[in-house]
Amino acid sequence: MDIGLFLVPFRDPRTGLHEGFEWDMQVIRWADEFGLSEVWVAEHSTMRWEPVCSPELYIAAALQQTQQIKFGTGANVPGNHNPMALAHRLMQLDHMSNGRLMVGLGAGAYPTDHLIHGNTNPGEKMAEAVEIMRTIWEQKGPLRYEGKYWSFEIPAYDEIQQGPFLEPLQKPHPRCSWRG
Repeated sequence: MDIGLFLVPFRDPRTGLHEGFEWDMQVIRWADEFGLSEVWVAEHSTMRWEPVCSPELYIAAALQQTQQIKFGTGANVPGNHNPMALAHRLMQLDHMSNGRLMVGLGAGAYPTDHLIHGNTNPGEKMAEAVEIMRTIWEQKGPLRYEGKYWSFEIPAYDEIQQGPFLEPLQKPHPRCSWRG
């Protein structure tokens, strides 16, 4: 049986961010040492009780301190990000983790998080962002996307210098789940 840990983290808001981070890293090291299968890290920009605005940064730090445990974003809120940039950060993290990355995506639960990111329609915006991220992960350029919230173009690859080259290590992308 696999046992994992969902690291929100949930702590007293008076805890310093550095002290809280150091404690969280210790908990992750223990989880790895004791053979837990996975750790999920939540994203909350405005919740002092759960102060992690970038699960990717937490995971990148924890990868340097662990050997076998898998990591998941639990969850990234793609409507609060540029989905092109988020897809690329997660692809890079997939490579940095050597395939130990799992991706959780959600519409987000906290109105104040949406407010500071200008996310006025979380469910609809998340659905479009997930579509964009999957397109980036699964298709080669050149292609053009025109959506309600985002538009982008992926140019043809230029062997010398330019064009998209990054793709997920895990095919077609890291294990991914989303909730709207």
